[in-house]
Amino acid sequence: MRALTSFAPSKAMKLQLLLSFLLGPVVTSGLLSPARADCTISVTSLSFGSYDVFRTMDDLADGRVDYQCTNLPSGAIPVLTLSTGSSNDFQTRTMKNSSESLKYNIYTDASRTEIWGDGGGQTAVITLENLSGSKTFFGTIPQRQNVKVGSYEDMLTVTLSY
Repeated sequence: MRALTSFAPSKAMKLQLLLSFLLGPVVTSGLLSPARADCTISVTSLSFGSYDVFRTMDDLADGRVDYQCTNLPSGAIPVLTLSTGSSNDFQTRTMKNSSESLKYNIYTDASRTEIWGDGGGQTAVITLENLSGSKTFFGTIPQRQNVKVGSYEDMLTVTLSY
């Protein structure tokens, strides 16, 4: 947590990521009994810490998704998508504190140019190259938003599909 100037209000910012799964089809291999495709993911939530409304730089935070898949059909390419959260808009996600809103977004790349979404409407998905591993995602709260002191949250759903 960074130190703030004495006149700058601080806010506890956190972004919670809720996990959900889309199960794929049952995999069959010849005459053997069917094997069910199985994937698990765990998400490290973003925590932006305190927000200074007078700061002239964006607040940045990184998170991570760990994943493992077994028994996927041949040629299946697993992808991670992310919901819009409470804003219902990928381009302008918002964390809420009662009626107050704080803009933020989550990106698939460190340069923060590819908004993580469902792959439509100028958003990107995270494609998983291996059956297990980790992927980093990148969060930003734009600078100098005039919001009240308080705790701001949003709930998102990460979905792994193939």
